[in-house]
Amino acid sequence: MFFGDPVSLDEEENTLTFWHCGAAAYSLARKDTGAEIGVHPNRKIGPAMNFGCEKFPVYNY
Repeated sequence: MFFGDPVSLDEEENTLTFWHCGAAAYSLARKDTGAEIGVHPNRKIGPAMNFGCEKFPVYNY
């Protein structure tokens, strides 16, 4: 399960950025970069996890 707010779409890089506090399972993190513990970007308190998600297949319906 994943819950996130889409905040950025970059068509040139073919990326979509989601943001929401503590709403994604660590198992979704990219295997090559893993996850980092940091601070919340707005509140400046921690801990907060930061990671990119693994690529998922694209389905054309």
